[in-house]
Amino acid sequence: MEWLLNFLICNWLWLAIVFSIYWGTRSAWLFTTDALQETDAAKYSFRKKYRSVNKFFMGSYQFVLNAVGSFAGWFCFHALLIRVRDMLPHLRGFSWGDAVLFVLALLGLTGHLPQVVVGFVGSFGKLGEALARKLTD
Repeated sequence: MEWLLNFLICNWLWLAIVFSIYWGTRSAWLFTTDALQETDAAKYSFRKKYRSVNKFFMGSYQFVLNAVGSFAGWFCFHALLIRVRDMLPHLRGFSWGDAVLFVLALLGLTGHLPQVVVGFVGSFGKLGEALARKLTD
């Protein structure tokens, strides 16, 4: 167990880079393809004319969003491993901060951290709209 922890702590940066590039590339291909099909279905001449530029910007946005999200998850994973290594073998001193690091690492490593963050930020907009409707009614 300790060998695995030391291996992951020493090599986390390479793992983070490889998997961040993987999640970024996967998301750029996956989400850009769906969005471009919708664009073609809408038959807007402006979008059809600049489809390759649109594809580049949509793909680069998805790549950066998901690559950074994955890297943030790997960073949380690395911090958690360092904290856990000092608590072994009984995990004495495990705190709420460690639990939050675990959740963030899990979301980041599986590629869901960007979706959670976008949803969380979007909920503030919906809360603001609901509050504005209450105040104006």
